[in-house]
Amino acid sequence: MDQLQQRYVKGAPRPDYESVRKANKDWAASIINNDASTDFFRDLKANGQHPTILWIGCSDSRVAETAVLNQAPGTVFTYRCIANVLHGKEDDLALDAVLEYVSTNKSLRNDLKTIILCGHTECGGVKAVLGNDEDDFTEPPQLERWLKPLQKLKDEDDAKPISERWGAGIDDEVQREEVRGYMLTRENVTTGVKWLTKHKRVREMNRNGTAIRGLTYDVGTGLLEEHCHVHERSL
Repeated sequence: MDQLQQRYVKGAPRPDYESVRKANKDWAASIINNDASTDFFRDLKANGQHPTILWIGCSDSRVAETAVLNQAPGTVFTYRCIANVLHGKEDDLALDAVLEYVSTNKSLRNDLKTIILCGHTECGGVKAVLGNDEDDFTEPPQLERWLKPLQKLKDEDDAKPISERWGAGIDDEVQREEVRGYMLTRENVTTGVKWLTKHKRVREMNRNGTAIRGLTYDVGTGLLEEHCHVHERSL
């Protein structure tokens, strides 16, 4: 069993700072010592980055994009935030800066083929809005403000007749709450994709050949599910 496999063994020790520093050195050495990748770091420095994917996802430590996608450094440009919430207006400074950068940087603009907006199961932000989390994320003022788009989606579902709400007809409470969490996660992604299609930078990228995909990552299986797709050159 190699070092990478050992990290995924149940009960493996949690890393501290010194162990991750050593792991970094071991990782770099393993790349350099691989005959097929001798010039990997030199190429990254000399040729810059040429990602084909812009990943917009949650800050959750279990959903690291290059690990989930099994990709090397230089392939995925990343923006992550709590519960992968997009606020639906063009004054989200951090996201706007990312979209502006990838759409105006010539090498990124030409190579970027897919924007992925990805939610995930067992999301702490989703659980907090549904009232199913040990930590009450709705109390700290910044988190409360940040999660408002999620809260709005939940309120819209609560306003439906009981028979039409997420999880309706499921008697088992645990199972019902899992379904509610999954549906809120999906709705959050779908709403985010709709907003992305209205963003002027995203529309420019789409006309240049970039598609948009909404995905949900299952923490329990490690698999991605696509449920939303905007084809390139369709906006």
